[in-house]
Amino acid sequence: MIVVIADDISGASELAGVAHERGFLAEVQTRFNPSTEAEVVALDTNTRLLPPDEAAARVEEIAREVAAAGASLIYKKTDSVLRGAIIPEIDSILKATGKRRGLLIPANPSRGRIIRGGECFVNGVALAETEFANDPTHPAWTSNVLELLGPSKRGGTSSVRATDAIFGSGVTVPDVTSVEDLSKRAEEVDGDVLPAGGAEFFGALLDRRVAPASSPVTMPPAGPLESVLLVCGSAAAWAAGRGEQAIRAGVPVFPIPATLLAMEIDDVSRFALTSGWADKVWDSFNLGGMAMIAVGRSEKLGMGPDDLLRLLAEAVECVLMIPRVDRLLIEGGATARAVIDAMGWSRFKTIGAIEGLSWLRPTDGGPALLIKPGSYDWPEGV
Repeated sequence: MIVVIADDISGASELAGVAHERGFLAEVQTRFNPSTEAEVVALDTNTRLLPPDEAAARVEEIAREVAAAGASLIYKKTDSVLRGAIIPEIDSILKATGKRRGLLIPANPSRGRIIRGGECFVNGVALAETEFANDPTHPAWTSNVLELLGPSKRGGTSSVRATDAIFGSGVTVPDVTSVEDLSKRAEEVDGDVLPAGGAEFFGALLDRRVAPASSPVTMPPAGPLESVLLVCGSAAAWAAGRGEQAIRAGVPVFPIPATLLAMEIDDVSRFALTSGWADKVWDSFNLGGMAMIAVGRSEKLGMGPDDLLRLLAEAVECVLMIPRVDRLLIEGGATARAVIDAMGWSRFKTIGAIEGLSWLRPTDGGPALLIKPGSYDWPEGV
């Protein structure tokens, strides 16, 4: 069994999709359960927004469980633009598994995310000059990977050029500007190295393994009688015009109503207002079978991100209670986790894949679910 340890649900889902496209039976979990037929288990630790010490402690505990279960490979999924407690989490896995060094490759060259000269670039633009400089929780204040990451306690953090060898201890972050660079680095992963990074490095590692003799299933486009609910809680996606894009595509958009944002509102009134918001979404389903629920212009709402996600998750829960939603598309890892927790889901089978993203189905039943990181666009097929 191969186990991916991701700090958010969108990353776990993404890597389950990478495995599924290569013919591996994959599953996404929010609580580790080794009793599975899946060859690849992508585990969400939900640590992206935790303080570094708390994130490291949680990941170390999980890593010990994974190692005890006899995982043949542990992969630490990280954010491609280095958000989260990346080095503390890698250090905790090194400690739990006894490995001496980590090889961190967050770059996804085919998506324009590379490391060159020890600096991150997104589509040719230095990271600190992109919209990620304004990230509400992990602003990219520099493009330098060592400054963003900080030192590893297991032997330091090192930046090396594409042709340089990885260090004998600590965490090495090499320059990667092409798919060929990824393939060469995958060859350096042995029993003493913890591989970590993005979806494309994980794919390069899987390409060196023999996949089961099965063909991945691709979910077809939604049929005329299927209902589709889109959920956008990603500030980056909304700032990029996701609401306008949905409207142009004929999808009605329902941002959080201003009346729900009153700080002194009581629980009874909030439930009534949330139900009224859900009523409008239900009407949209009756007319056209699709709708988008969104946070909207969060920078002007005067409410913290946790409260906004709670409101969004409550609305989705209300919508899923009555009409039959066939497909649920969620944008943003924190948003997806809030919705999943509200619904009580913890295990998902991968039932299809599209451009590296997973179509998931809760093992206890529910809609087909597609989760996407907020910083990427939806695939054309979606």
